[in-house]
Amino acid sequence: MNFLKQPALVLKILSSLFLSINSLQAQDPFKIFLIGDAGDHEEAGEALTNIQKELVKNPNSAVIFLGDNSYKNILGGIIPVGFKGFDSSRVTIEKVRSQLNMLDNYKGYAFFIPGNHDWWNRTTYEKGKPKLQMEESFIEENLKKNKNIANPDNTFLPKYGSIGPEYVDHNHGTIRII
Repeated sequence: MNFLKQPALVLKILSSLFLSINSLQAQDPFKIFLIGDAGDHEEAGEALTNIQKELVKNPNSAVIFLGDNSYKNILGGIIPVGFKGFDSSRVTIEKVRSQLNMLDNYKGYAFFIPGNHDWWNRTTYEKGKPKLQMEESFIEENLKKNKNIANPDNTFLPKYGSIGPEYVDHNHGTIRII
């Protein structure tokens, strides 16, 4: 079949190609937001509030909470050093909830990765695993209720207190987050 002898077909193919290229150019670039050590306070501070605004403006994105999602202070804060992570106490729930609340109007992907405070134990990870799984369960149960984010069922990585690595692909397979 000689395409040049069928100008309507050529025009249709070129129009389709033009529309495809145009739609690729019109799409916002995929962005990745990294947030670390967000579990130190029960309320979102200025940095988290500013990032929340950026998240809402950038739905073609992923936000990754890089660990230490919850600290519990020694002796009720008398000693100003945070230690150990999530334990389902009011304080640790509020610290994690301040991060979850940032995602209320966000339409992109959200991931939580545990840090050393989330693990509870710096020398023996097995001792901290039950607490880590408690944090994972709290985060995932709460984010399942969030119908805006793109991945409400897969937000805590690696799963079940494993040490990983795990990865997720984004932007039609052009970006891999490990």
